[in-house]
Amino acid sequence: MIPGTPREGLQRQVSAIPEKTVLQAAEIRSAFKESQLLADSMPSLTDLDDDFLVFVSLILKGETPVPPEATQDEWRSLLSILNPHGIVPLLYWHVCSLGIKDQLPQDTVQLLRTAFLASVRRNTLAKRQLAEIISAFEGAGINPLVLKGAALAESVYPDPATRPTGDIDLLVLPHHMAGAREVLGATGYRCKAGYFDASEDLYCQEEFIPVGAARTRVGVDLHWRVHRFLGVTDRPRTEDLLERAVPVDSSSGTLKTLNTVDSLVHSAFHACLNHNRSMRLVWICDIALLARQLRAPGDWKLLQTRSVDWCARLAVEDCLKMAQTWCGLKIPCEFSDFAGWPAPTGEERTLFCRQSLKKERSLDVLRLHWPRSLSPTGKAKALLSVLFPPLDILRSRYPMSGKWQIPLRYLQRWSSWLTRGFTPATRKRRPVSVSGTPANKRPVRSSASTFLQFFGFLRPYWKQASSFSCALRR
Repeated sequence: MIPGTPREGLQRQVSAIPEKTVLQAAEIRSAFKESQLLADSMPSLTDLDDDFLVFVSLILKGETPVPPEATQDEWRSLLSILNPHGIVPLLYWHVCSLGIKDQLPQDTVQLLRTAFLASVRRNTLAKRQLAEIISAFEGAGINPLVLKGAALAESVYPDPATRPTGDIDLLVLPHHMAGAREVLGATGYRCKAGYFDASEDLYCQEEFIPVGAARTRVGVDLHWRVHRFLGVTDRPRTEDLLERAVPVDSSSGTLKTLNTVDSLVHSAFHACLNHNRSMRLVWICDIALLARQLRAPGDWKLLQTRSVDWCARLAVEDCLKMAQTWCGLKIPCEFSDFAGWPAPTGEERTLFCRQSLKKERSLDVLRLHWPRSLSPTGKAKALLSVLFPPLDILRSRYPMSGKWQIPLRYLQRWSSWLTRGFTPATRKRRPVSVSGTPANKRPVRSSASTFLQFFGFLRPYWKQASSFSCALRR
C-alpha cells in the first residue's frame, strides 16, 4: 500500500498549464460525467489537477509525457489517489518502458517500484494457490473457468504483476457446486455464507475465506453464474461459456478462461452494472487490452451480437468510450460509430437506467434480480430466502454478538427493506482511509438502535391506522 495523505497537495499552485493539457483534461473530465469512475470514493480522479490527470492518461496510452512540476508530497497524494484504482504497478511498468524514470523524483520511483514488487509477490502466491485449486478441482472431475483479474493478468497484460489480483474468481456448473465446496473446504477454505443453498436463482456466487495455515492466501469467489440480474436476462448460460472457453498458458500451468469476446462483455457488464458507482480504472485497462485483441471484422461483429444477447450493449459502449479516452483505444472505422450498432433491448435500457440512478428502491432491486422463469415453488423458496435468510447470511450482513440478537437483526433487515422499498434512498459515498483505500467496514448497529429504528419506521403507519380506525367509529 502506498503511503501518503490523499487530500495533501490537491490544491496545488500550478503555474501556466499549456492549453493543450487543459483541453485534454477537459475531455477526460467530461467522460467522468457519464461513467463516474470510483464515484463512491473520495478522493476521486477528478480531484487531480489538469497536468496530473493528463500525465496519467498519456502513460496509459503508451505516450511519453512531460512530468508535472510538483513536490514529493504532491506525488504521494497522486499515488494515494491512484492506489484504489489498481493501476500503480502498470504505471511503473510504463514508466520503465518509456524511459522516463530519471525524469521523476527518485522517492516517487521508489514508491512505484515498491508497489510493483508487492504485486509481484501477491500475484506469485495467488498463481501457486490457483494451480493447487485447479488441480484439486480436476481431481474431483470439476472443470472451472478462471474469471477476471487472475485470468487477464496471464492473457492480456504485458507482465502478470501489472494486473493486481485481489481474489480468485472461479466459475463452475451449478450441479458442481457441492463438490467444489468440498474441494475448497479440504484445501483450507471456509464458505462465508451459503448463498447457493439459500437460493440458487437469486444469487450467483459464494465467498470462501482462507482459514488455519492458509490464512496468508487470497480469498476465492466461487460463481455458478456470471451475474444475478435474472429479472432482466438469463443469458449467458454457464454451459455455453464453458463450451466456448479457451486455454491460457502460465508459468504455473494451463488454465481455462472466457474467450476474448465473452471476457470483454463480461468485464463491461461487471464494471458498469455490478459496480457502476465504484468503477476502477484498472477495469477500463482490462477493456482496452481485450479490445486490442479483437480481430476485425469477425470478432467485432460477434461483440455487437453478444453484447445485445447479454443485455450489455450499453455497458460495452460506455466502457469502450472510456477506454478510448483513457487508454487511447483505436476502434476500427466501421465499428467506431455506436449509432450503427444493434439497438439495446427494452429490458437492457431498464437495467442500465436503474443501475445508473443515484437513488434506488428495494422493490426495484428485487425486480432486477427476481427470476422470471421460476415455478411457484421456486418463487416461494426465493421469497423465504429474502425474508428469512439462513443465519450464516444474516451474520455476514449484520454482525451479532449472541443468539438473542437474531430476532433484532431480522427486524433490522426488514425495516431496511421497507424503508428503501417506498422511499428512494440516495447512495452515499464510501469513506476512504488515509492511504486511499475505501473503508468497506459496515458500522455495527446496537440492538437498541435496531429496535428503535424499526418501530420508528412503523410510527407514521400506526398513526394512519389509528386515524382510520377513529373515522370508522364515527
